[in-house]
Amino acid sequence: MSERAEYPAPTARPGATGTARGRGAGPRPESRTESDDDRDGPTAVLYTRGSAVGRDLDRAHGVVRTLDALAAEGAIGAVEVRTWPARVSLRGDDRDGVVATFETIEAWAEANGVSVRPPFDVRERRSTVLRETDELLVTPTLCLTVWDGEELLDAYPRCEADGAATVEEGLDRYLPAEEPTAMPVADGRGDR
Repeated sequence: MSERAEYPAPTARPGATGTARGRGAGPRPESRTESDDDRDGPTAVLYTRGSAVGRDLDRAHGVVRTLDALAAEGAIGAVEVRTWPARVSLRGDDRDGVVATFETIEAWAEANGVSVRPPFDVRERRSTVLRETDELLVTPTLCLTVWDGEELLDAYPRCEADGAATVEEGLDRYLPAEEPTAMPVADGRGDR
């Protein structure tokens, strides 16, 4: 199901069910077509830069295809895709969407012993015309979050103690395990 929506001030998580394709990084409106109780599995929300081109766009399409396949298999309950800008002011009006989403992800990361800086970054921008300094939040090209109701369960990309974990590595956690192939066991009696 394809859906476009404007996003209000944030709640703890993006909360729609079903597959949604929309603009904006902020949480979804609380109106739903089915209740959270009717949905099996967590909701995967993929944030992607609206300006993605070339390999970044191909990568985003590949991740969306994988998420849709995981939803079809029942490994996740719902998929949402949101766009966000490459940069947003930390003091601007967009605090309700992108910055609030980042703050939620960063709080989760700190509580779980990982970091999201990088891939998120905060940079200073100086205007010689206005003689002002602003801080900009730089978003990753892709960011995958996984939610169970109001609880953030997982976020990628991130930095872990043993290195970086990509969005694709995050997806691997939700892929069904391959069933081992049954190997014949030799019983010592040979073919009879």
